[in-house]
Amino acid sequence: MELLFSPPFAALPLWALLLVIVVALLVLAKGADLLVGEAVVLSERWGVPKIVIGATIVSLGTTLPEAAVSVMAAINGNPGLALGNAVGSVITDCGLILGLCALIRPLPLEARVVNRQGWLQLGSGVALVLLCLPWSNLGVTFSRGSSLPQWGAGCW
Repeated sequence: MELLFSPPFAALPLWALLLVIVVALLVLAKGADLLVGEAVVLSERWGVPKIVIGATIVSLGTTLPEAAVSVMAAINGNPGLALGNAVGSVITDCGLILGLCALIRPLPLEARVVNRQGWLQLGSGVALVLLCLPWSNLGVTFSRGSSLPQWGAGCW
């Protein structure tokens, strides 16, 4: 599948691409700083605990770039990139953050709760990957205008 649009920075020289990356990182860092600051102001103004605002508004702000990458990858015919982004995000969010917290200070958790949650997360990850296997091998195709699969001639 060909790209729906031409990449805007494809013709730029290497030094200009590096400059674009640096500027984009600076804008991203400043935007994240503004998001967190305004979320704190919002939580104080509404009387909502900061943890609730962090778990909703701030997490949405950190998830949107990943969602944009996944959508663009799917549109451009790279479903593997979209799946890898989703699975990698979950692994990073859970493993890296929880692992870092556990390194700083032992977590006061019961072993059976951790064991149960670990198996649930592993099972969810395996189910996600299995559900995202290529359906074309089964003769199933998905058209752009519908959410229902259209069964091929060799299936059922």
